[in-house]
Amino acid sequence: MGAIVSCLACQAVSCCAGMACNCCGKIIPISKSIATRFMYVFLFFVASLVQYVLSNWSKELFSWIPVLDVCKSSDSERWCIGALSAARVCFAMTLFHLIFAVFMIRVKNSSDFRANIQDGWWSLKFLVIAGLVVVAYVIPNVFFVYFGWIALFGAAIFIIIQLMLLVDFAYTWANAWIANYDETESPLWYWLLLGSTIVMYILCLAATVLIYVFFYKGSDCWLNAFLPTINVAMCLLLSFLSVHPRIQAAHPGGTGLLQSAVVSVYATYLIVSAITAEPDKDGFHCNPLDQVGSSLSTLVLGAMFTIVAVCFTAIRTSTQGNSLLATTSVDPEKDENKSLVGEDNQIGEDGEEAKDDEVEEVTYNYTFFHITFMSATMFVYMLVTNWATISQTTTTDGDSEYKVDHGMVAVWVKAVSSWLVGLLYAWTLTAPALFPNRDFS
Repeated sequence: MGAIVSCLACQAVSCCAGMACNCCGKIIPISKSIATRFMYVFLFFVASLVQYVLSNWSKELFSWIPVLDVCKSSDSERWCIGALSAARVCFAMTLFHLIFAVFMIRVKNSSDFRANIQDGWWSLKFLVIAGLVVVAYVIPNVFFVYFGWIALFGAAIFIIIQLMLLVDFAYTWANAWIANYDETESPLWYWLLLGSTIVMYILCLAATVLIYVFFYKGSDCWLNAFLPTINVAMCLLLSFLSVHPRIQAAHPGGTGLLQSAVVSVYATYLIVSAITAEPDKDGFHCNPLDQVGSSLSTLVLGAMFTIVAVCFTAIRTSTQGNSLLATTSVDPEKDENKSLVGEDNQIGEDGEEAKDDEVEEVTYNYTFFHITFMSATMFVYMLVTNWATISQTTTTDGDSEYKVDHGMVAVWVKAVSSWLVGLLYAWTLTAPALFPNRDFS
């Protein structure tokens, strides 16, 4: 039944997406590469939504399916069935993007027949994904015990890509506002820079104080004091480095507190998210939010916000793959220019007409595009299952049973991610000063 629902959902969204692209293409001039990326983002959004629904309501909908009837004696039966169902959709999407990532290696321009497959055949793609979901429900559950750890690794890769983008965003934001101030000499830009920096540092301070007040309840809750303390020390160190004269002299574009504030507020957010995800253990109630039930509307809104944020990150990282991979076959700046002036027109499978802006060369790296979405799919799977790990046990009768552990995995993944973003930003600050003869532009 889960596979049938997924199939029907895929077919429905295929029709809706095709009509939406057709209408938008006629109303707004749109390039072929942008239309293609929009369709993949839409596909990713639907798959993420299906994962969320299955992870939360599979017990009520599909617990009678034999392949899912393996969690009866588990204390977390609801999450066990949900994780096993969501894992199958994640596996189907992961395999789909993996196949395309390999198939699209070294595509140079739209004259390659593989570019036509990348940009069209949407109904067939939805059918393939639906078929992979059906096949996934035939695969034994023990496979998804190991696939869960692969998904954890893939999610970690996506987090690293996110952190790289965050640091790049911090520099881009600061440099753009500083350039505007230098060109116009308007006090508006000065006060925007100063005000944004102060507000972000106030948010970091307020979040840290709230953690100490509401989440630290004695030595038994030592982690809730350790994590924010380390984070405060890291943020202070990064702020000091960003204004150090030697660091600033080594950076042609300059460094300042705005970049450090952006990194600090994100690192603090990760620490807050880690502590609020901490489960009660050994009778110690260190997380007051763990006792508060969330309403259905809160869960849905939270999931939608997460999926939209991941969609944005996935599409941005995939189009910036050339700078991350240091390739020269694609100029990322041409993606902006060529999206407005197409050199040829191509009519897609559903009749939409789009300007072909990839006649001479592709505007983004197809392989990196699919690798990014593959890791993003795994990241969403870990999010909707709260970074759960599936384990297999054998009963006295020799039957296999499965359970889901919602331990400290989510806490430490988010905490380590916070430290990694600090280390990455510290490296971008100190590297030009430590190695003055190397080009870090």
